This record gives sequence, C-alpha cells and structure tokens, in this order.
Amino acid sequence: MNLKNIAIAFFVLATFTYTGCNKIKEALDVTFNTSFSTNMNFDVPAASRDINEGGTFNQTATIDMTTVTQFNDYKDKLKSATVKSITFTVTSISEEPVTLTDVEISIYYGDLAMPVYTITSMEITNGSSFTLPEAQFDVVNQIILNAVGITVGVSGSSSVAPVQFTYKTEIDAEIVANPL
Repeated sequence: MNLKNIAIAFFVLATFTYTGCNKIKEALDVTFNTSFSTNMNFDVPAASRDINEGGTFNQTATIDMTTVTQFNDYKDKLKSATVKSITFTVTSISEEPVTLTDVEISIYYGDLAMPVYTITSMEITNGSSFTLPEAQFDVVNQIILNAVGITVGVSGSSSVAPVQFTYKTEIDAEIVANPL
C-alpha cells in the first residue's frame, strides 16, 4: 500500500510540475509588433516603350529582417508570426499621374511563395498606396518564421516612359517569441 501511495504522489507531482513548467514558459512569451520594409526604385526607360507608347518595369528587392533589432534579438526563438498588413506606397515619382497596368506582385523566399497578386489597372501619384488582401498572408507568416529574408517582386506596364518612381513596401506583423 505504501508503494502505491508513493506512485500516486509521484504521478500527481509530475503532472503539476509539467503543467506548471508549461505555464511558466508561456508566461515568458514576448509579443511585439514590427515592420519590415524596403524601397523599390523603378526606372521605366523610354527604350522600354511598346506599341502602346508606355513602358515596362520589373524590380525585386530582398528585405533583410535582421535590421529590425527586436526581431534580430529573437529570430532563433520565434513561435509565431501574424502579418497584419502589406502596403505599397509611392514615395516619389518623376511625373504624375501614371497608370500602371498588368501589375504582378510576388512575395517569396526560397520555395515559399504567396500566389502572385495581379492588379489590372491603377493610377499612381506621389503618396498613393494600396494594401494587399489578407488572404495572401499565410505564406508570408511562414517566410517570417524562417527568419532569413523576404523577397518582393513587382512587374507590369506603365502608361508613361520614361518615368521613375519609388515604392516603399512595408510588412507589418505581430511576432511571438520565447527566450527559453
């Protein structure tokens, strides 16, 4: 009987210890909001003109997530990433307005890639912006958890050539990490 009581006591103690340790570990979770961004400079030269008198553009840029100090501090201890928004803002343009057509946006790293997002037509001016729909974010969450980098690609056609413009790409996310 004494051995049975000791076994029960050990089982109860082990259960409370395991449950308690998990609660303590969860209590140490660090949650923070951060932004990953890059500027993409587009130069649509006159030589890219086609029969429609516009020009074409194609640009990629890789966001170095380790430049965000808090993210860099926890990059090896990430538990989850939740993208809140992905926004593209025109921060400079040499001539306005410009109509962009057949714009294709891709966000990827390695084998992980969100589906290409297409915009049939949009007018841009300095300060104009657009945000991708949330349905595109699941893959980007996984890319952030890999803590390597995020590549952004934008291509399409412009109603004007030559023209230069800069898009600031900003990915806002909530990160959960645990220092243990």
